[in-house]
Amino acid sequence: MTVKLKHRSLEEKILLAITAVASLVLFPFLITSFFTTDKVHIVVDFIAVVGIFTIFLGVWFTSNIKLFSALFAILAQVTILVGIYVKGMALIYWIFPIIVAGFYLLPTYVAGIINIILIFVACLLTYQQFDSFTFPRIIAAFVATNIFAFIFSLFMQNKNRELLKKDEISQLRNNILESIATANKLSKILTQVVHSIENELPGSICSILLLDKSGKHLAMGAAPSLPDFYIDA
Repeated sequence: MTVKLKHRSLEEKILLAITAVASLVLFPFLITSFFTTDKVHIVVDFIAVVGIFTIFLGVWFTSNIKLFSALFAILAQVTILVGIYVKGMALIYWIFPIIVAGFYLLPTYVAGIINIILIFVACLLTYQQFDSFTFPRIIAAFVATNIFAFIFSLFMQNKNRELLKKDEISQLRNNILESIATANKLSKILTQVVHSIENELPGSICSILLLDKSGKHLAMGAAPSLPDFYIDA
């Protein structure tokens, strides 16, 4: 049973939208290739359309974003290289959006390495078709795009981690306030407080001590991360 679109994650929706739009955009080119009876173009366009639509179906029925994102990235790079091999330098500018898309579809460092391979192979296939003025500038533009996209991807990852950290801390604080409002046991509330502090200060081990009724001795209030022998001592 497939998941309804409104219940899918944002990543799923984006990947479904990209593959659906790509299939629709490329389909007219496939039809045009049939009318021109160019067998090579027919094969290339057919593989691209069927491959992307298959990825769309894979995401729709399995929700396996990681696998099909990687397949989509590889398919896009292989297809454009085959297209460049067939049509020459006319298609080389499609490498720019593929470089950028790679950082969304793949892990950052993997995308950076694969994009370098893509740039190298594309330039190897077309270097004889450019003049000495244009070719080095094309390479520089590809490399600069890859570097900027790489840096931006790392920046966004750090931002996302910070936001997730803040959300987690806010959730812990809300849980503490909810426990207080519902008059939960003091031991549970204090344990939640300790967990919240330890979460905000990674690597720390905290405890809360309470004065007993005499006001002269300390009793353990909460120390979920401390070993029992330490608490007993």
